Amino acid sequence: MRTIIALAWIWAMLGSLVGCAVLVGGVSTAESSPQEAAIAGIALGIAVMPYCFARSLSAIRSGSNAMRKEESEKHQQTD
Repeated sequence: MRTIIALAWIWAMLGSLVGCAVLVGGVSTAESSPQEAAIAGIALGIAVMPYCFARSLSAIRSGSNAMRKEESEKHQQTD
């Protein structure tokens, strides 16, 4: 699971770099404000979606660790 989470965070970092490149390239070639706004939205989506995915995987992992800890504490109390 650690490997998957690490790959997801690498994907998130690459997404932010690609989003930045899309934003810079798109704004420099845009001919109007609506085009700039559309490009900014696309760049934001490229950067944010991989981050949300990586963050959710991290939360799932930390949640499963907390559940394991709880179960182990319950088991120790019953022994």
